[in-house]
Amino acid sequence: MKNVLACFLCVCALPASAQSVDTVNTDLPPTGFGSLRQTDITILLRAGNLRIGLLPMDERVIRLLAPDTYRSLRGIRVAHEQKIRDASPFRTGDQIQAILVTIYASRERTQFDPERVMITSNNRYFRAMDIIPITPRWSEHQLEGRETASALYLFDNGLDPLKPMVVEYGTAVDASWEQTLRRLESERVRVEARARGT
Repeated sequence: MKNVLACFLCVCALPASAQSVDTVNTDLPPTGFGSLRQTDITILLRAGNLRIGLLPMDERVIRLLAPDTYRSLRGIRVAHEQKIRDASPFRTGDQIQAILVTIYASRERTQFDPERVMITSNNRYFRAMDIIPITPRWSEHQLEGRETASALYLFDNGLDPLKPMVVEYGTAVDASWEQTLRRLESERVRVEARARGT
């Protein structure tokens, strides 16, 4: 399982030129003081030969990660900002929730169906409004053994990552996000204390 999570980390590396940090909104945690690892906040589903990781890209979440991890994830959002605007021309960035979905295959020629990812929150079902591939193999819907494919799933902002949610892929279900929210809240308190200390 640790090897699978390590594969998820690999897709997030971007050059510094693609990274951007927004520090204007005072409702957000300050940047540069988080200590959580990406694996601490990744929802992980197991469906047959597939491992599906979901990570909300909301600034209120990713700013609580260690600085290097935050910059890499923020860089993914920035690098695809134009595609996000094109996919949702009638919405602003604040009206879109992006979730990084990474799929890992443990066996050769494993097929996956991107449309089967579903989220339930606040008694609502959410399917992605659009999917923006990050890795080239995503559009093939098939992976070789120990290969990963990643994409940004776009949802309307009725999906709030600071509220409990249940993630499904076929018959695989994960409801652990509620526990993760407690971890995020504790880390936010520590982040704000560190920021005051400096």
